[in-house]
Order: sequence, then structure tokens, then C-alpha cells
Amino acid sequence: MNKKHLPLKSEIEALHETRNNAQHKAVIPSISSIERFLIYSSDFLRESYMLCFNLSFDEMYLTDAIMNAEIRKIMRQAEECMQKKESENSVENSAWAFAVLLREKQKYEGWRKKIDPFFQFKLDDICRGLAFQDKHCAEPRLKEMFESIISEIEYLNNMLDILSLGANIREYLFFKKNAPGVNLAMDGTPHFWTFGAIDYNVAKCSRIFNFVYNLILSWESGR
Repeated sequence: MNKKHLPLKSEIEALHETRNNAQHKAVIPSISSIERFLIYSSDFLRESYMLCFNLSFDEMYLTDAIMNAEIRKIMRQAEECMQKKESENSVENSAWAFAVLLREKQKYEGWRKKIDPFFQFKLDDICRGLAFQDKHCAEPRLKEMFESIISEIEYLNNMLDILSLGANIREYLFFKKNAPGVNLAMDGTPHFWTFGAIDYNVAKCSRIFNFVYNLILSWESGR
């Protein structure tokens, strides 16, 4: 789109100037000005989308940016549920999309491509050794210790897998705490599970959706 043919050009320039004055000169615009600029911004986006993409702005979704068709479909359901404030359904769909993302990552690049091969070999070797010791250990306290070590190593392994996707660790831990686990059947059907009740609400729903959405875009752009 040619800059000379921008819709509402003078109104958007006025908005830009008002924003600069508020940020750099502490000049606070009036309520009536803000309301007017909201209308200008909305009209500008609608006209620009039609000019650039021949699409209605109201028919555009965030998830249109996702390339993988299966993940895009699931995330579209999450986005639509979020708009309807159906938080539980939205979170479940986001968790489902995350599980499919992990599966696609395995198929595309191998589950541990970004982990040092020698380190991974030693990690697997330790796990096998501990599993053998655990199986043949008669002492209950030692058996419990081996089980705890194996669990910690599996957790570390899982965290390395997630970090290799480029995930923010704080957001990932929030996601794990507030979204159900998902097991995918051979045909891709999701089976949801939780260790306890989950408090679904709009704020958590939005945060979980954004975490999964940004992770998908990050992975797709980095392939």
C-alpha cells in the first residue's frame, strides 16, 4: 500500500502526534480526544486490511499467522472460545495445540537435536543404570532414592526439551500448573488429564493462549 494512499492519513498523523506529546511532554489528551482516536484507529485498520489483503478486519484471527494447518485449527478453536469467555475450553485447546506442537517438533527435527549428543548419551546411560538398580534393590530406602533420582532426571530431560523450543521457563511453569496434561492417541485425538482441580479464568486463559501462540510462531519462524 502506497504511503500517499493511506486511509485516514491526517487523523492517524494526529494520533501519532498526540501519542508523542503524551509520552515525551506529559500532555494528557482529553477523554473526548481518546474516544475520537479509538474510532479513527478502528476505521484505519478496517480500511487498511481491505486494501492490503482484501479481507474484512473483523474476520481476521491471530491464529491466521500459524502455518501448520492442524495446529492453526486447534488454536482457532482456542481463540474463539477465549472471545466467548469459555475459559476451560480455550485452555484445553491451547494445551492440545501445545501437545501437537511437541509431536510436530519430533517429526521435523528429532526430539533432542539441540541437546549435546554426548550429554544425552550419558543421561540415558544413567537412567538405564538407575532403572536396573531400582529393579534389583531390596532396601526400601535405597529404592525410594533411586526412584527420586530417576524422576528428577526425567524432569531435567523434559525441561531441556521445552527450552530447545525457545520457551520462557516462567511462562512454561505457569502453563504446566494451570493447563491440563494431554496425551495424543495414534489418530491425534486428545485425552486430557489433571492431578487436581484447575481454576479456569479469563486472565489465565489469555496468558496460556499467548504462551502457546508465541511458542508456535517462534518455532515455525526458526525452522
